Amino acid sequence: MHLSPADSFVRELYQTFEGRVPFCAGIDSSFRKVYPVVFEDKRRVPIGLIAVAPVKGNPLMVQLFHVSSFVISKGHGRQIMNYVCQLADKYKASIYLQAEVQFTDQKTPVGEELVNWYRQFGFIGTGVMRREPNV
Repeated sequence: MHLSPADSFVRELYQTFEGRVPFCAGIDSSFRKVYPVVFEDKRRVPIGLIAVAPVKGNPLMVQLFHVSSFVISKGHGRQIMNYVCQLADKYKASIYLQAEVQFTDQKTPVGEELVNWYRQFGFIGTGVMRREPNV
């Protein structure tokens, strides 16, 4: 069976990180529930959560539903996003997301600050943001 770039991206992510979280982070375009996985650093230490799904009808696009780090301001969010972007580049998949904070504190970027944070990884847009793969 031949997988699309988006399906290959999602499969590799979910096969790489085995830890699952028992809550739904979103519902993808085909109305499936999307569950986050526990993202681990190179030492296999859990540092955050991430949830993605291929976009129905677009074999080159992945939706990022959820990304969060367990500890704020340690560079873990950047580490997770670098991994996601490298994986997207590997499979030549586009990523889109809604730049919206689920939790706020003094250190969590909000509004334009969050949009600018995603722009560092090549995303364009303001609310709904998109990143094309670097090929």
